Amino acid sequence: MKKIQCVVTAKDTGYRLSYLDNIIDQSENDKNSNNVNLIINPKEKKQKVIGFGGAFTEASAVALAGVDNSLKSQAIKAYFDPKEGIAYNLCRTPIGASDFSQHIYSYDDTENDIELIDFSVRDDSDTIIPMIHRAMQLQNNLFIYATPWSPPAWMKTNRMMTNGGKLREEFRSVYAKYLVRFIDEYKKNGIDLWGLSIQNEPVEIQEWPSCCYSAKEEADFIKNYLIPELEKYKRRDLKILLWDCNKDILYNRIQEEMSILQDNKSIFSVAFHWYSGDYFEELDALHEEYPKLELISTESCVPFCLDIKKWDVAEKYAHEIIGDFNHWTNGYIDWNLFLDEKGGPNLANNYCLSPIILDRDHNELIYLPAYFYIGHFSKFIERDAVVLGRRIVGDIESCAFIQSNGEIVVVIMNKYQCENVISFHIDGEKEFYKIRLLPHSIVTLLINKEF
Repeated sequence: MKKIQCVVTAKDTGYRLSYLDNIIDQSENDKNSNNVNLIINPKEKKQKVIGFGGAFTEASAVALAGVDNSLKSQAIKAYFDPKEGIAYNLCRTPIGASDFSQHIYSYDDTENDIELIDFSVRDDSDTIIPMIHRAMQLQNNLFIYATPWSPPAWMKTNRMMTNGGKLREEFRSVYAKYLVRFIDEYKKNGIDLWGLSIQNEPVEIQEWPSCCYSAKEEADFIKNYLIPELEKYKRRDLKILLWDCNKDILYNRIQEEMSILQDNKSIFSVAFHWYSGDYFEELDALHEEYPKLELISTESCVPFCLDIKKWDVAEKYAHEIIGDFNHWTNGYIDWNLFLDEKGGPNLANNYCLSPIILDRDHNELIYLPAYFYIGHFSKFIERDAVVLGRRIVGDIESCAFIQSNGEIVVVIMNKYQCENVISFHIDGEKEFYKIRLLPHSIVTLLINKEF
C-alpha cells in the first residue's frame, strides 16, 4: 500500500495549498468510475524538469520597496522559501529597461561608445540586484537567465530603444561585448547567470523597448558574434535561449535558426510565451525534430483588472503549465514576481496582474489565486523530476512526475462548477484510488513508496 498526501486549493473555500485526507479512497479491485479514469505510467519517462519561477523586473523591485521591511521579507519568502513559500528556483531578469521599468535606460547610453567605457549596471544596483540577493538567500540553487528588450538606442537603426528597429550591422560585435559585459558585471555582484537570450519578442514592434530580428539575423548574431565573445570569457557553459516569443510560429522559426546553429557546440534551449494561445502541437513538432533542445515557457501574464482575484486566471495558468509539461516543456517562468495595487509601475501603461500584488496604500500583501495554482507545481515538483506518460478519459486536466527518490507527483485540475469524482491507478499496480475533486479546484497528489 502507498501513502498518499493530498494538497488542495479550491474556490469558495479556505483551502489554499491545504493538506486534506478526506478526498481520496483506496481499494485493490474497484476499477469502476462514473466519470474520469486516469492511468499513470511510471515506465514511460519523458523529459526532465528544470524548475519554476518568475521574473525579477524593476517594477517588482519598486513595488517591493513600497511596503515595510516585514512585508518585504514575507513577500520574498512567499516565492523562494522551500518550506514557507512555493520554492521558485528558475527565474528571468531583463537586461536594461523593459515595459515594466520606471524609465527607459540601457547600461551604456553614451553615443558611439564602442569601447563601452561608460558601461555600468548602476540602474539595477538599488532595485533588481538587491531583490535577487534576497531570493538567493532563501534559494541556494537559483537558475537565472537574462534577456534584453532593446540594445542601446545608438546601436539601432531607428536610433531609439522603443518602437522596434534593428541592431545596426556595424555594432553587432560591440553589442555582443555589451551582453557579455552584463553577464560579467552581474557576476561581480554575486549573481552568476545560468542563461541568456538575445531578444525578448524579436518580431514585435512595441511602444516600449523592443528590437526586431529575423530568424537568420538572430542565428547569425549568436553564431558569429555572441558565441565567440562568450568563448573569450570562457562562458561556453552559458545556456543560450532562442526565440523568447509566442508559440504560434515556434516550429518554423526554430527550424530556420537551427539550420544555422545545429553544428555548434553551444547549449541551446528554446524560450516561448503563451500570448498566441495553446499551440501545444508546436512543442511536439519541435521536440520530435530536435529532441535535445530544452523547452522553457518564459513569460505569462494577464492584463490588470479591478477584480484581481478572478479564479479563471488561476485556471488559465494551470492549463498552460499542464499542457506545456505534457508536451515536452522542461521549465516554467511567470512574468513579474510582484506588482503594485495598480498593476505597475509600467512605462507604457501596459498594466498587468502578478500572482502577488503589493498594496502600498494599505501596506498589504495580496495573494491572487494564480499564486496558489502555480504553487501546486513549483512547491512539490523538484528540479530533475521526470515527466511521466499518462492516459486520461474525460474532461479533467492532469500531469504526472516522478522524483529522484521515487515519489510520484500528480497534479489534477477541475475547472468546472460541479464536484467530480475520478478514479486513477498507477499502471501495473493493483490499487485503484478515487479522488473527490471540489468545484474549481486543483489537487496535487504526493504518492510515496509502499510502506
